[in-house]
Amino acid sequence: MEQYTDSEALEAHRKSDYFLAANDVLGGSVAGAPEIEAFEALLG
Repeated sequence: MEQYTDSEALEAHRKSDYFLAANDVLGGSVAGAPEIEAFEALLG
């Protein structure tokens, strides 16, 4: 599970060099694209 402060932070992660490089390496090892679900954290 990963946590980001907002959608812009998630998009920056998806476009980062390290993320794109990992996709190149791991892409052949998975059956398909991951299913992404977004939730809001509960505080208190």
